Amino acid sequence: MKKNLVVSVALAGALLAAASAHAEVRHVADTNEVAATVDVNNSTIGASLGHWFSDNVGASIGLSSGNSFTITEIRGTYLIDKPFDIARYPALPYVGAGFISISGPTYSVGGASSQSKGSGLEIFGGVQWQTPWVKNLLFRAEARLSTVTVNTTVNFGGGAYPYDAGYNNLSALASAVYQF
Repeated sequence: MKKNLVVSVALAGALLAAASAHAEVRHVADTNEVAATVDVNNSTIGASLGHWFSDNVGASIGLSSGNSFTITEIRGTYLIDKPFDIARYPALPYVGAGFISISGPTYSVGGASSQSKGSGLEIFGGVQWQTPWVKNLLFRAEARLSTVTVNTTVNFGGGAYPYDAGYNNLSALASAVYQF
């Protein structure tokens, strides 16, 4: 226990020392990225692949799953060229739009079945922060609003009944992104 505490304190000190210098905003034109994403409101986790065509314009495709939903997205992102510092390291606001498709939950139990699906447009905005620890590692926090209506139908006894699957159109997302 004591050894773990000493290692933790040493690691925290090294991270603070690394964060003391001011870094410039990385140029991302012609780079690729992979991201791990958590959707807090819909309890999904996923991954995405993206490409930056310039220092401001990028596109990505993502797949997330969890809480009985599978979410597929195609997005376009615009980095706003107004950096500010978080812990003396650059952060950039961004906005974007895309297409989102949602399916699930699908159940089949004892003669009853259900299926959910929907698709629509999304808009989003947030902040990406360039970490001081790993040159190509970024963290993003964003809010997303989608026009998706997830229609769920439960089929039982010859009838079809609508059901609310609980998808939230307004959600908060957090991502860890590695650019290469």
